Amino acid sequence: MWLEKLGLDDAVGAVSIHGFGDATGTILLAFLAPPEFRPGL
Repeated sequence: MWLEKLGLDDAVGAVSIHGFGDATGTILLAFLAPPEFRPGL
C-alpha cells in the first residue's frame, strides 16, 4: 500500500520482506546483545 503511495516499483516484494527482517533484527539486537555491548541499559 505505502509502496504505491511513494511510487516505488517492487515487483518481487523485496522491500517488505527485507524491511521487516531488518526492523525486527534491529529491535531484537537491543534485547539479545551481551551486556558488555550495551553499557547504558
